[in-house]
Amino acid sequence: MPEAVQTSKDYSSRVAENRACPGVLMFNVSMRVLWADRRAWALLRAVDERDKEKSPRTRVPTTVKEIGEKAFALLKQGRIKKTDSPLIRKILNGAGGSLLICGFGLPDTKEPGQSRVLMLLERIGRREEAAAQQAKAIFRLTEREVQVV
Repeated sequence: MPEAVQTSKDYSSRVAENRACPGVLMFNVSMRVLWADRRAWALLRAVDERDKEKSPRTRVPTTVKEIGEKAFALLKQGRIKKTDSPLIRKILNGAGGSLLICGFGLPDTKEPGQSRVLMLLERIGRREEAAAQQAKAIFRLTEREVQVV
């Protein structure tokens, strides 16, 4: 019985390792980045259409800023019902893959100029090698069987 527990723990660990958390960006009304984590910058660089060597490490692509501006426009129109549902969802395609961007409005009723938009960026799809390795472990496939799959 301990073997089964160990196998499920290993499987859970592998799934957790292959699952990447979303990147987080927070903008103010003037679309200035107030906070961003390393994952957000890495995802933005991966889909940025410009040459990676020429663009600054902390440059937000124009398309992401436009999504944030649309989210603020919806926030100003009062289209927010619950803060746990996104104001806007958009798929951004780039050279490094596709991102799902969800913008959440954080209104400030006393000071509208202090409202914020929180954006979560997450890569869409699974990496093929991660899926193959998971299938290999779960179904105990040989290398040849993995190649065929």
